[in-house]
This record gives sequence, C-alpha cells and structure tokens, in this order.
Amino acid sequence: MASRVGLLLPLKYCRDEAVRQALEAIPVAVKSNEGLSERRVAVQQLLDQAFGGDLLLLDGHDSDEFFATQLRPGLIPQLAKSFSYVVDVLDDQNGAVELCAVAPFGWRSYGELVEWFNGVDPVSGAVNPARWESLTPFFVSGNTGSMRLGYGYRNGAKLIRPCEDLPRWFCLRPDVTDAPVSVRFEMGQYGWARLHISLADCRASMDLSNVFDPFDDLVAWGREVDEGDLPVMI
Repeated sequence: MASRVGLLLPLKYCRDEAVRQALEAIPVAVKSNEGLSERRVAVQQLLDQAFGGDLLLLDGHDSDEFFATQLRPGLIPQLAKSFSYVVDVLDDQNGAVELCAVAPFGWRSYGELVEWFNGVDPVSGAVNPARWESLTPFFVSGNTGSMRLGYGYRNGAKLIRPCEDLPRWFCLRPDVTDAPVSVRFEMGQYGWARLHISLADCRASMDLSNVFDPFDDLVAWGREVDEGDLPVMI
C-alpha cells in the first residue's frame, strides 16, 4: 500500500476537553444508520464544535472512520494551543505500535508548517525546491484503514470487496436493459498485452503484464459478476 507522510496528533493528548469530546463523538456519527447527507451534517457539526468552522469536510467524500478534510488557516493556531504530535514510537512486529513520546505542536501558521514540512528531504537531508506539497488533515478512528479505488499498489491482481457499497445509494433505472459485452485482447511485446472491453457506446482498455499474471483473477472476477456476488473489484 502507498504510505502517507505527515504528523500524528493523538486525541488522548489534546489539552482542550471540549475539543476532545467533540472529536471523539465522530465515530458514532459516521456509523449511524442515517443517510449520507444527514451523517455529513452531523460530522461537520462536530468539527465545528471542535474548531469553529476551520476544518471542513471535502465535497464528494463520504465521511467514515478514515476521511480527508480541508483546513482553513485558523486551524493551525488552534492545534498549536491544544495538540501535541508523535515524535517517538516503539514498532514491535509482534504487537501494537506503542507511542513513546510527544511534543507540543509548535507551528503558528499554515505557511510556517508547510515550509517546515517541505524544507528538508527526509531521505537525503537536502532542500528540494521541486518537492512542495500542501497538507491535508485526515481523521482516523480506531483500528481502521482507507481503501480507495486507484490508491495503493500490490504485486499481482486480487479480488477485493470494496468499502464503497454503491448499491446502498444507487440502483439501476428500471428502463435499462442488458447490453452485450465484447472482449478483445491485443498482444504486445515483452510480456505486455492490452484488454479492450466494449459495452454499447462505452469502451475501456487496460494494460496487462505477464510479470504479474492477472488472467486467473480476471476469470474469477467475471465469475463473481456473473453470479451477482457484488460488489467486487480487481
């Protein structure tokens, strides 16, 4: 999986009781049986309680136990006032990661934080002006991870049951009828091929590698789709 580089600000070290209580209520809000819009409203209200409108849910992103937000500049002074970040951990292969030390969040502005974050390359130790990234705050709750389409890398294809339960929010229009699907392989060089799929006016192509052979998984994926065992992705 791809990694995220940044700072960890554990809620247990938040020095503002009201802020901590508001943020600790978010996992209950995102797991409620309410609709998507209602859950988004509830989560945003809790974020507003904590930060007074300086931390916003991103449009088009479902709020769950691992979601991205958009910050306003006023968030950074609030973090400096109430939060600490992790500076030392004990990573045990046979157990949980243990937090060993934290330090006060010492940046006074967003510009100051971004300048520090991008100022020194973590590998070479040199300043790299070409590497300049903005920062996105994430809310992470409990023992959760984020699985998103197009994000991550694996050696070889596998069938995955995605977190996005689209049938919960969408259904096929009653006037839509099945259309024939055509599949064509285009053989290339050096172990590469292309798979072309056509469905009515829709066409899609993907590269296939002989190094990480995807064909058995493609057959298994097609069988799951044919049997209606959904959602499934490859």
